Amino acid sequence: MLKRIFQVLYPEQCFICHQSVDDAVLCDSCYAQTERQWNYCESCCGGLLTGSHCLPCELNEDVHPIDHYIVGYHYHHAMRDAIIRLKFNHKMHMVRVIKALIEPVLIEHKDLLETIDWIVPMPVDRVRLAGRGFNHMLEVVNSLQSLIDRPVEYDKLHKHAFSIPQSNLSKYERATNLRNAFECDQISGHVLLVDDVLTTGKTLQFASQALKNAGVDRITALVLAKA
Repeated sequence: MLKRIFQVLYPEQCFICHQSVDDAVLCDSCYAQTERQWNYCESCCGGLLTGSHCLPCELNEDVHPIDHYIVGYHYHHAMRDAIIRLKFNHKMHMVRVIKALIEPVLIEHKDLLETIDWIVPMPVDRVRLAGRGFNHMLEVVNSLQSLIDRPVEYDKLHKHAFSIPQSNLSKYERATNLRNAFECDQISGHVLLVDDVLTTGKTLQFASQALKNAGVDRITALVLAKA
């Protein structure tokens, strides 16, 4: 048991491909294959043409409950593997891979993150929570707390159990499926809402709207990866 604990704390193999490493969770090859998300609008997470905002934002065509986006990586290679193994295979040590990859992203947004009042993980409905036994995003948020140094609010935002998994639905069905799926207890200030993968962004938007309805003044969404 002590040997297994020591190996988790001080791995001798890459957590993804199992190559030999020296006091690291990822080998150079796995780390090099990860690809950061750079060219996105921080106001709506859409693609950029020129400047720092996309055309819909310049024209004020869309109103979003999210005030700022921070997106880490493209959803493939080490980040994708770490999220899937944590979420579906209960590989809890993958939290260390995610933390190692996200740390430089957080450093780059240090000034913004210093204005955060609360960190809120994306909730899991009670049916999936019972099936998985844990909320993987709460585990991720707990690991990132030491880097952000803000309290975690894990029991304010709730998700109802009636929604169908988003991965099984079309873009239109995703929006319909999530309507009224979230509710939130009273909370105020600037919230960092943390989620794993962004596809259409509807999950984050509906969750953020519930936070705004509960009294939150400002929301920054931190997304580990964008598909």
